[in-house]
Amino acid sequence: WTTTGDAWTWDGPTEIHPSVQPDHARLVVDMSQGPHRGRVYLAWNDVYDSFVRDQYAMFLQYSDDHGKSFSDPTLIDLQPGGKLVATEPVVLSDGTVLVTYYQYWNPLGDPRNERLPMFVRRSTDGAKTFSPPEKVFDFGPHIWPARRGEFPRAFSLPIVVADTSSTSPNRDHIYATWDDTRSGHSDIWFSRSTDKGRSWSPPLRVNDNTRNVPLGVADFRMTPVVAVAPRGEIGIAWYDRRGDPARRCWEYLFAFSIDGGQRFSANHTVSSAASCPPPSQGPGAYVHNLSPFDDDNGPPAPTTTVASTMDR
Repeated sequence: WTTTGDAWTWDGPTEIHPSVQPDHARLVVDMSQGPHRGRVYLAWNDVYDSFVRDQYAMFLQYSDDHGKSFSDPTLIDLQPGGKLVATEPVVLSDGTVLVTYYQYWNPLGDPRNERLPMFVRRSTDGAKTFSPPEKVFDFGPHIWPARRGEFPRAFSLPIVVADTSSTSPNRDHIYATWDDTRSGHSDIWFSRSTDKGRSWSPPLRVNDNTRNVPLGVADFRMTPVVAVAPRGEIGIAWYDRRGDPARRCWEYLFAFSIDGGQRFSANHTVSSAASCPPPSQGPGAYVHNLSPFDDDNGPPAPTTTVASTMDR
């Protein structure tokens, strides 16, 4: 859908009919002074291995008429075994396009999900050609296996943004934030690139809570987002349970950086009230499967051999 700017009236929708089922579409507009200013880039991944068995794909399309029509999909990457997931594409001040994405494996108990690789592909000619995929860093799962049943629909993943402001001293810096339990704690992490996505800083912990465990209940925080203000200030916000000793209620927290992400402020609660489950809903007991990853109690072979990798 598109609007002329007043946001009261909208034209559309434009329907895009790719050859495989699309998933997790993310878009960005080229706001540079380059030859493709105004181009809309749309990145997405396939839902499952419907095109080539056990091969997962990333695609990119673009529009030069304000989203009324889109180019045919360009195959950005095709990798075996683990699903590729689109995160935000970014466009730098010279028009360079970076397609960002990561990979995970099914089932979620696969030990490879302890280190999820993050990738970047870049184009300097408006998505006509791309450099080879660059693995830029990896991150861990955002939920401990023993607590996965508590968050069956909570799917948290890295959020990426570029500083494109002409009034920022950090123009063309790229920032990523995600939540991660790989350290044994639930934390919000931040990484930055000052060389247009080629190298990235070691992860910086944004949440400033002490890692105590009152009542023996593990803490959680998740779904961070990141944005950049015109003068380069960085803001990160996320949901957090630290304020409730029983770890049932959520508050919304915020931290900012005024030095390009080298340091972040103290965490501030910006929600006016906590979001809690209804009083009638008592605390739950979570039981998880202690069997090894290769479980002999799976479905029979005739069932799994005809299923897609993701369904298996």
